[in-house]
Amino acid sequence: MTISTFSTIMGRIQAATPDSPIAVFSLPSRNDMVLDAVFGSTVATKARIEQRDPLYVGSFHRGMNQDSVRLRLNTAMLKAVLTAA
Repeated sequence: MTISTFSTIMGRIQAATPDSPIAVFSLPSRNDMVLDAVFGSTVATKARIEQRDPLYVGSFHRGMNQDSVRLRLNTAMLKAVLTAA
């Protein structure tokens, strides 16, 4: 796991390519506004996504609309905080 803050995750996404996106998973047991951001093209990550992991937020890269990415990550963080409370 790579537990990261919003700004760290956005930096990783802005460097990621479509062939090697960053996959993001929520952490509902945490209440400190962090997410789990991992390489999206690994066998382990692809397996989590294919198994429909309920914590999967999405896979993101620099070619995507960054405002939409920010909104999705912020929503996931807030939802995790509210779930943990």
